[in-house]
Amino acid sequence: GCVDGRVVGWGEGGVERGGLVGGGEGKTVGSYSCAMEEALEPIVSAGQAIAEFDGVRFEYAVAPKLPLVQADTRVLQEAVSNVLDNALKYVLVRGTNSAEPSVSMVLRTCVSPLRGVEVVIEDNGAGVQEEDLSVLCEEGFRGARSADVPGTGLGLHITKQLVELLNGELLLTRGDDGCGLRAIIQMREADAVGGGAAVDGRKRKR
Repeated sequence: GCVDGRVVGWGEGGVERGGLVGGGEGKTVGSYSCAMEEALEPIVSAGQAIAEFDGVRFEYAVAPKLPLVQADTRVLQEAVSNVLDNALKYVLVRGTNSAEPSVSMVLRTCVSPLRGVEVVIEDNGAGVQEEDLSVLCEEGFRGARSADVPGTGLGLHITKQLVELLNGELLLTRGDDGCGLRAIIQMREADAVGGGAAVDGRKRKR
């Protein structure tokens, strides 16, 4: 969870850089591994329900044979949930875009800047101005196009903190056609010693 932009309390303790406090059994964040598709199932299900309720087209795709990643499931879920919630909220800000509101989420392998698995979440809303991209993760920042949308300006700020806790990367770009926002969260592949079975891919569309 979070309070005033600070990451606090998962379970019985909080999360801090390099480790889990209280209930973490002394493991560092990097020593955890998880199957990303399995970890994000409840986040995807919640996103699908919200999209259906709001009349937003939601597409979800998973590449085959994804490796395990270095991540604590709870922290990863919080980070991805923040980004997906953002996309589902701001896709409803249409601007001059008359296309059907849509949000896509893709899990696939990545090699740069990190080698591992990335989740790519993209919407086709009004998006952000080019000059705002570099400050989107600043605490309390809200772009001009989001003025009429309820919010605190903390979502991406907190997400960046969470991703950094997991030694991952958060990348933000505008959509290919200049509409919407593309957010990419990259997680490092788990060490071979901590590896395991790959996850078969499948694609779902609503």
